[in-house]
Amino acid sequence: MLKKGDGHEANYIYINESADWAKYSKIYIKNIDLWKSEDKGSPLNKLSTEDQQMLVNFVHTAVANAVEKNFQVVDQPGRTRW
Repeated sequence: MLKKGDGHEANYIYINESADWAKYSKIYIKNIDLWKSEDKGSPLNKLSTEDQQMLVNFVHTAVANAVEKNFQVVDQPGRTRW
């Protein structure tokens, strides 16, 4: 059900068109993981451990700042009662 994203989206995306987004008010952001190549020449491998953590923290903050305009960012996932 993935479709190819356009130039401003991820490579592949899935959007549930029937989702009732208005009923959602909170969002939980999972930990950001840095996946890097085993290649010693990789730019990420050239960063110090501290700089790698700074990059992860920056991405987490950027995501949180982007979504907090529309949602309350929470520190743990919740349950929805059906």
